[in-house]
Amino acid sequence: PTCEDAVVAVLERSVAENSTAVTLFYGAEVEARTASRLADRIRNRYPDLLVEVHYGGQPLHHYVISVE
Repeated sequence: PTCEDAVVAVLERSVAENSTAVTLFYGAEVEARTASRLADRIRNRYPDLLVEVHYGGQPLHHYVISVE
């Protein structure tokens, strides 16, 4: 499994019926296109959610995820 697979697994447990948005902040070790592909994967899985991707630049974590 990849880090992106782990993000999807976390979202499976975190997204609720009343969730409206997911924001991904990708870290310094993650390429923009990798984060973009992950966002597309999330959009396909949760078409009713707004999915945003931002460069966070955090050095220790590949992704910081916000579910609203």
